[in-house]
Amino acid sequence: MKTWIATTAAVLMTSNIALADNCQPGYESVEDAILSTLNETNPKSISSDAMVLGQVYELNDRYFAVYDQLPTGRNIGKVSVGHPQGAETAALFRTSGDLYSNLDNQRVNHSDRSAALQHDVAYYVANASGQLFVAEVGDRRYEEVTTEQGEMRVATNVDDVAIVAAMIEDDC
Repeated sequence: MKTWIATTAAVLMTSNIALADNCQPGYESVEDAILSTLNETNPKSISSDAMVLGQVYELNDRYFAVYDQLPTGRNIGKVSVGHPQGAETAALFRTSGDLYSNLDNQRVNHSDRSAALQHDVAYYVANASGQLFVAEVGDRRYEEVTTEQGEMRVATNVDDVAIVAAMIEDDC
């Protein structure tokens, strides 16, 4: 299993608030950007049964996420996500729509593996139950993302996002 060191729940569970402790735009880590963005997009992906695909990029020592949603019918269509000139892709991610799929130890699909290799970054996947999986470059299988406290989860419905957003105070 891939293990992350857990930071505070408020930082890991932000919805669409992209402010760090020092109130600079962006996030302090790839993981913070991934979790925040998936907490926002996974509920929408599940309710519309449409896959969301995106990337985290690094610019000026901060991390930002961009994403786009496929049309309903999660396996068809094209998305366009880019980043500003001078930024570097740091990770890729997607959701699975309303498809519940326990990817732990399952073979990495061709599209995810190709994208990860092309950008030389890890590929994260959130499913409809809120489980989070990762495949590092060259991995043949997805692994569930865990912390010292157990499996890493992301939001699965809009109420989850509202509860987490209410925990965050904007001190800027």
